[in-house]
Formats: sequence, structure tokens, C-alpha cells
Amino acid sequence: MKIKFIYFLGLFILFLGLSCCGTQGIEIYVSPHGDDRSGGDSSHPIASLQRAAELARSKSGALPVTILLSGGTYRLSKPLELGIQDGGTAEAPVQWIAMPGEKPIISGGLPVVSWKQEDDGSWSAILPEDCQGEFRSFYMNNRRAIRARFPDHDYLRIEKAGEDK
Repeated sequence: MKIKFIYFLGLFILFLGLSCCGTQGIEIYVSPHGDDRSGGDSSHPIASLQRAAELARSKSGALPVTILLSGGTYRLSKPLELGIQDGGTAEAPVQWIAMPGEKPIISGGLPVVSWKQEDDGSWSAILPEDCQGEFRSFYMNNRRAIRARFPDHDYLRIEKAGEDK
């Protein structure tokens, strides 16, 4: 009986020791106001999602990796490409999560500034040089704006069809 007690006590102490010394994983902190040259800890976050993916990729598979995004807007100039190598493993996954109470926004949009009113009452601005292709949405004061069209309301109606040529 005494041997069983010592045996179970030894197992309990071993279990307690292993659970206390278990691997916690790696946390990478990201903030729009961070610096990509920093290490990504809570007091020195990195700035870009691309850099966070690179850091996670270099450490994934060995330990669980958690990428914590603080609130703010993360502007992407090119797509953030994540592949199968960026997910970690079942035992050591890579997770992207928002910090508690924060609302990160990942945007591929470009801010258009320096608007000026033209003589005819319309508004214009020069688009940033890194603007490529066409844009599909336009937001003004955080609200989606209606693109210019004719007519402004209702539909363009035809009174009479012309002759067939």
C-alpha cells in the first residue's frame, strides 16, 4: 500500500512538472504603428502582415505560433499570399487572431487625398502612383459612395426607337 502511494505520488509530481513546463508557443505582435525591424514582442510589435507571415514561417512546425493583430488599418500594396507551409502542423498550428477588444482592418484600398473642386462644381484628385487598374468601390467618410452615372436617379427611358439601319 505504501509503495502504491509513493508510486502515485511520483507520477503526480511528474505530471505536474510536465504540465507546468509545457511549451506555450510563440506570440508575434503586429500593429499598424509597429516597426518591421523589431522582434514582434508585445512592447515592440512589427508593422506588416507580410513580415508577420515571414516570422511565423521561420518558426512554424516546432511550436504553436499565434499572430496577434492590434486594432487599426493594415494597408496592403500587394496580396498577402499564404500557402500550406504557413499553417504549421496539427501539433503546432499557426493562428491569426485579433487582440481582445481590437478590430483590425485589412485593406487593399488606397487613400485618395488632395481633392479640389473644379469650376463646373465637380471634384477631382490625382490618384496615387501605385494605383493600378480600375477600382470597383469608392468610400467617402467610411461610407460606400455611389459612382457617377447618368441619369442620377431612376432609369434612362427611350420614348421611341429609331429606325433600324
